[in-house]
Amino acid sequence: MIGRAAPDGRDLLIRFVREVLGCGCPDEIVEQTVVDRSDRGEGGLDVGGRLLVRVLHSDDLDSLIDGFPETVRRLREERDRRGFHRLRIVLAHNAPEVVDEVLSEMLPLLGAADDKVHLHAVDVRELPSNLTR
Repeated sequence: MIGRAAPDGRDLLIRFVREVLGCGCPDEIVEQTVVDRSDRGEGGLDVGGRLLVRVLHSDDLDSLIDGFPETVRRLREERDRRGFHRLRIVLAHNAPEVVDEVLSEMLPLLGAADDKVHLHAVDVRELPSNLTR
């Protein structure tokens, strides 16, 4: 019996970008996805130089909420400074539905947000291993 090879790291990143984040970027852009780190050491992805993904991990929902406006402002500045078209903020948490409900309501109210900033709350188990802490 011939089996299918296990997906490599790039395949997992592309699957995450397409299936979990729902990115509709052209294939030639998504195929250029690489792991990327901010100056502050925050992990994420550079999707073909067009989409910046930052993954935020927090076990403390209160501190995540308290710091969220500043985090959005800072990540948007990074997106603009580096010339990306869009920013997707991924909040990795054990209870993503709670995080999504609270922070999705906050995002439109923040002056630092714009229509090119998107929020995704995901279960930490959905992250590819090279995006975990």
